[in-house]
Amino acid sequence: MFARHHVFDEGWVPEDLHSRDGELQALAQVLDDLARGWRAPQPVLLSGPPGAGKTASARYVLHDLEETTAVRTALVDAWTAHKPYQTFAAILQELGKAGLVQPQTPHSVLRDRVRDATPDSGVVVVLDEADQLDDPGLLRDLDAMTGIAVVAIVNDEQGFRDRLDRTSSTVDWRESIPFGPYSERELVDILRPRASRGLQISYSRTGALQEVAARAQGNARVAIQGLRAAAEHAHEKDHRAIEVADVEAGVEAAVEQIRRKTRSRLQRHERIVFEALEELGESQLGAVYDEYVSRIGGEDARGRRRVSDYLGKLESYNLVVAEGEKRGRTYRVLSSGTVSGSV
Repeated sequence: MFARHHVFDEGWVPEDLHSRDGELQALAQVLDDLARGWRAPQPVLLSGPPGAGKTASARYVLHDLEETTAVRTALVDAWTAHKPYQTFAAILQELGKAGLVQPQTPHSVLRDRVRDATPDSGVVVVLDEADQLDDPGLLRDLDAMTGIAVVAIVNDEQGFRDRLDRTSSTVDWRESIPFGPYSERELVDILRPRASRGLQISYSRTGALQEVAARAQGNARVAIQGLRAAAEHAHEKDHRAIEVADVEAGVEAAVEQIRRKTRSRLQRHERIVFEALEELGESQLGAVYDEYVSRIGGEDARGRRRVSDYLGKLESYNLVVAEGEKRGRTYRVLSSGTVSGSV
């Protein structure tokens, strides 16, 4: 069934990313300033829906920098390392300078440790899911350090900028690279090298790649995991090739797997907002906020605007769907098996 299973892993990056040539060139051009010895590179903001290739593109450029220059790189998942001490610890770990970092360690000490760990050749720090950071002021601190280029990856650029403005954590994001959903042809191009290297079962004569791409609605993550699951389904059914029924079952299974994984990674406040909406059914922000406060307690509750941010994140992760505009906007938990355009 599988010749090389690892080509379906999220961390696997192929030799080329032709479908993102423009975005790769734009990111590489900005970071080239650091490679050339300029010690104050511009911070870069990568934005777009999940599955649009933001993280894969960042990994590709970081790998090239590590291979061809003396620049060091650090890729940090801010969803799991969202507390300031966790973020600093993850950066130090990536730079090979790991040490004892505790929640009570002063931020000034952690900043100094990162500064001391930065080589003369410079460091590119990529913060994936940067909108999950508890303290977005950390971005400003990193950007102020000589020799560090900051790359932030987010889903909603405007929502991210609005939050930074509200918390007085503004960074001069003059370099912004948007990523839109993939076209069906681009998704087929993404799937083809994985299929040729990773699958032993036939897929070409049935048009399996095209079928997967048509159902993934622009999301590479759904397409890749959908193809993997379709191959598994075909194997279970003793099919000689991946058929349309296998693709249908595979994509549905992939969407559910991604959704379950996403839900398991929700931070405490996000999880409580989600559970509140799940209990309420379709509701407006005010009702969701009241239920959230009653569940978490007034002392620990975040503000109404922050809960609105959480709902936006849940929507971008295909857990929640929003309908309507402004005050009339309602939210509801997305039903199982549904693929939205923002998966």
